[in-house]
Amino acid sequence: MPRMEGILNLPVQDPLCPEFSAAHINWVKLEGGRQCGDNIALIPFARVDDFVKGESSNPECPASFRLESRRKRPVGSIAKPRVDGYLEYTLYWCSYGPKDYRESDSGGRELCMHAPRISDELRQKVMSMLYVGISLDKIIQHHAEDMQKQGGPQNRDDFLTRNDVRNMERTVRNSSNELHENDECSVKIWVQQHQKHVFYFQDNSSSEPFVLGIQTDWQLQQMLRFGNNSFISFHSSFGLKKLKYPICSLLVFNSSQNAIPVAWIITSSFVGKAIHKWIDPRWRPNAILLDDPSLDYSIIREAFRCRILLCAWHVRRTWIKKLFKKCCNIEVQREMFRHLGWILYCTKCGPNAMDAVEELMQIFVDQCAFMDYFKSHWLGSIDMWINAIKSLSVTTPEPHAAIESYHLKLKSMLLKENYASFWPRVDWLIHTLTTEFHSLYWLDQYSLETGYFENLRDNSFSSNVWYHALHIPDVDVILDEQNLHLAKVATFCRSQQVARPSLSTQGYKQALLTLLHNPPDDPLVLDLTILHVTHLQQDIKALEDFSNNGLLQPIAPDLSSQT
Repeated sequence: MPRMEGILNLPVQDPLCPEFSAAHINWVKLEGGRQCGDNIALIPFARVDDFVKGESSNPECPASFRLESRRKRPVGSIAKPRVDGYLEYTLYWCSYGPKDYRESDSGGRELCMHAPRISDELRQKVMSMLYVGISLDKIIQHHAEDMQKQGGPQNRDDFLTRNDVRNMERTVRNSSNELHENDECSVKIWVQQHQKHVFYFQDNSSSEPFVLGIQTDWQLQQMLRFGNNSFISFHSSFGLKKLKYPICSLLVFNSSQNAIPVAWIITSSFVGKAIHKWIDPRWRPNAILLDDPSLDYSIIREAFRCRILLCAWHVRRTWIKKLFKKCCNIEVQREMFRHLGWILYCTKCGPNAMDAVEELMQIFVDQCAFMDYFKSHWLGSIDMWINAIKSLSVTTPEPHAAIESYHLKLKSMLLKENYASFWPRVDWLIHTLTTEFHSLYWLDQYSLETGYFENLRDNSFSSNVWYHALHIPDVDVILDEQNLHLAKVATFCRSQQVARPSLSTQGYKQALLTLLHNPPDDPLVLDLTILHVTHLQQDIKALEDFSNNGLLQPIAPDLSSQT
């Protein structure tokens, strides 16, 4: 390994081909000096242009060079004339992404420093580390430990240098959401610069709404890993009252039952109106969890060919928050919440929803504060929820906990009051989601998989109820009315087969009994009926599989006598 002062003793390489690239010459690692650790090769100064052309036309990683020169003048000479000076060096800046440069020096002979571009995966990894606050020294140390574990370097990524990290650190420090003072122009510039991360874009016009679908490479990997043959959940209309345009997040759930955002859709219209445009039928989930009954789930079912489940997490969350705020008696809170659940689910078993609403208002007529809120905010839309519950199966509380945890993280990142001046700008929203917020989830998953940086993980990732339920031993479960951990009790009851049958199973049994007691006279109708029942049996089996995995809402205790 040569030292800096011994560079000129290296052999000068002059490939025979008219244009050549880094692959055509041999490189030697430099020891000592400012360029310590970089690879060095010497070529004739007259061949520099050939090298530049060869690198620029490299199909795998085409380079772009910027040329600078410095001339040496005698002491006391003026700056303008060049005839009494001589060329001290020529500097070739070779760009590999934003602010990432390599040097090239010459003095009669050219010194070329070049390395292939680091992979997008490593760049994403380092940038995420920088965004969550990991220092340059720790990144280099961590990278060196990884190299030791794998037995030494094997490709360009393994030769990550301090300069590489420093350049990316500079990019992070200088990055800005405001690429243009006009927000619409700024968003268009971002889209042009990040085509790889945009799976759908439609600019705002008089006839079409603004729609932007974002999915990074890492998010796509997580979708394929945790979403294929599993389930994907919608978290729709976040920031509707504060942000310029609301966000719809698509979520998957990892092995720790944490929700991971695998795509963001930002749109100026109601998300359901444009859903047929950006939905990607190549995604292959087993089930879709919807949190908005107004979404056209027939389009989603047609695109994905999978189950559609209704997830009422934010309805329950909103009601609980308002009950705590507007009602002080704990026992009354509990009874009111039980009756509110009865309103949502009673139509599965027969009674009219409005009768249940009327009963709620009569029983709790003295709770004026909550009743006024319920009438003004829910009375007009409760039918929509009830009709959706008639048509779709309902998820259990376990995924509710993971989705709510994601919702709170998104809220803490975007809706702080000191960010209020940024809310009218979409470019700020895009920048925050794809940098800081994205990096938090990358770090959590990376830490889970490797064990690194556990001290830097956000504790809230391991604090959702679903996660805790998996770590409570079954021997610690006592089935009584005072049990405080609903998610664990639900999981325990299903595993011990002591839970009541699901609503779908009970409906199936009722259909069989009806068919048994009233068989059709027409043989053709009977055959079609049996075929329909067979399909229904297959549907119920699939739904019970979801129930066993903690995805379907079991029947409420008050409803068991009605079926």
